[in-house]
Amino acid sequence: LLGIFDINIRDRYGNTLLMEAIKKNDSEIVKLLINNGANVNINDSNGISAFNLAALRNRREILNELLKNDCVLVNQLDLNGNTPLISLLKPKRSQYLVDIIEKLIKRGADINLKDHSGNTALTYAIQNKNLEVIKLLVTNGGDMNLKNNWFKSPLNYSVSFYNYDCQKYLHEKG
Repeated sequence: LLGIFDINIRDRYGNTLLMEAIKKNDSEIVKLLINNGANVNINDSNGISAFNLAALRNRREILNELLKNDCVLVNQLDLNGNTPLISLLKPKRSQYLVDIIEKLIKRGADINLKDHSGNTALTYAIQNKNLEVIKLLVTNGGDMNLKNNWFKSPLNYSVSFYNYDCQKYLHEKG
């Protein structure tokens, strides 16, 4: 049956079958679709890829499955400039996804890419007050001095968010 129709067909919102399976958190269907050629890098009409969708919805098992696919673009931007790494950090659930963040970095995710606000993954990790992720990002090249569109660096945010442990760590590293 999969050979008869276009596995990457989209609905009027640009969603593919893969995206619908991600929304329903159906990891078995996700595996089936990927194994039968579903394109993991197609964006919906909002510019969100399958990986970004899984990241935004905190779908750990699906994120791991997507990362097994060598074709996943780990630096693909959505319409808001969110990379998969930034999408993982924005919902403030990064403490549960450290292993996924590590895999993204190993796959070549650019830690210092900025979203449309000029914020990097490190900025969001600081806002989340997640020292484990902050250390992971800095150790792998996260630049604590990159300024966003409001001329604030991740280091500035560590002060703004009253994150003493983070401030101490960043000052030791910077």
